[in-house]
Amino acid sequence: MKRHNFLYPLLLLTFFWSCTQDPAPEESTTPVETDIHKLDDSAITLTCVDVTQSGDKKPHNDVYINISGNKVRVGDVLICNTIDSTEYDKYGIPTEAICAVGGEVADDGVVVYAMRQREKYIVVRQGLKRMTENGIEYQHRALVNFSPENLS
Repeated sequence: MKRHNFLYPLLLLTFFWSCTQDPAPEESTTPVETDIHKLDDSAITLTCVDVTQSGDKKPHNDVYINISGNKVRVGDVLICNTIDSTEYDKYGIPTEAICAVGGEVADDGVVVYAMRQREKYIVVRQGLKRMTENGIEYQHRALVNFSPENLS
């Protein structure tokens, strides 16, 4: 038993050494801007993840908004093309929209876009292609409102 006594301090030292905390990487300690007034439009993006299953008859993409590092699922679209601001009118998207994704498949069309509302909020809206008395139009509804409190 006395032969192994020198191992106990060595084991104890190894145990304490393995439990030390390494400091967080520099990039993770940088504060994220959550004041919507100060946020640049380039810090707000929409991205998609294709979640189409093998038995689906149409494509399916989940849409995520990324606001200064905060990523949240906000809706879904059939086709996920980035919509250029020059095409906003085609989909009934307001010209002040920050970014938009979506597209059309046959007679179906779905778009999702983000815009500022009253300088206080970032609103994500969805437009669905519908046949109306005036022809084909996109009807829009709000999906999510983001305030500074949601981002902090």
